[in-house]
Amino acid sequence: TLGNDNLSLGRARPGEAPPAKRPMDHFGFVVDTKEDLQAWYDFMKAKGVNLLDTPADHFDGARSFHCTDPAGNVIQPIYHPAISGQRFEGP
Repeated sequence: TLGNDNLSLGRARPGEAPPAKRPMDHFGFVVDTKEDLQAWYDFMKAKGVNLLDTPADHFDGARSFHCTDPAGNVIQPIYHPAISGQRFEGP
């Protein structure tokens, strides 16, 4: 695409299940600020979306929460300082 695509790969920690037993289990979208993330959480909560957790900080400065869409897919809205606010233009 000509948009902002992102694939996140992480190293397993000692004692975690092998990758084959930890399939890709969610989709994410990036928001520009922590305030935007909180606004999405508040909006989804008010609309009765199935929220799996509350906004929480990550060790790398990111902040996110998880919810499900109507089909049961897990969605992760995330603020991440390294990529939030990036803008790309087409050719």
